[in-house]
Amino acid sequence: MLTKETNEYGVITLNESLIQEIFAEAIRPCETKAKYMGDKEIRFGEDGLFAYAGLSIKLGNSISDICGGIIEFVVDAVENSLELPIEDIVLEVLQMTTTKTAVKRNIRISYRGSKNEEIE
Repeated sequence: MLTKETNEYGVITLNESLIQEIFAEAIRPCETKAKYMGDKEIRFGEDGLFAYAGLSIKLGNSISDICGGIIEFVVDAVENSLELPIEDIVLEVLQMTTTKTAVKRNIRISYRGSKNEEIE
């Protein structure tokens, strides 16, 4: 799916796979601690990029460190490098795992984009 975004330099046309590649790069530093699972959703709305991803994290690792690192990488790549606005990034921890078991969780970490911060 292609999307067009206009900024001060002109019109940028992006393929959705570019954003998916950014998410793939974002989890590489913590590949031994976490992995994507379930559905990933990426769409462009009126207020910018909306992205959702489910995660599985190994027990004993910090949820906030892993999710914060992924969100920080995506925000830097999308807002600063591509100069696209972000509506919302949602990471949901769907399970915590050990070597033998998986415990289901439903913990949501969300980042509201810069346009939402200006409204307050």
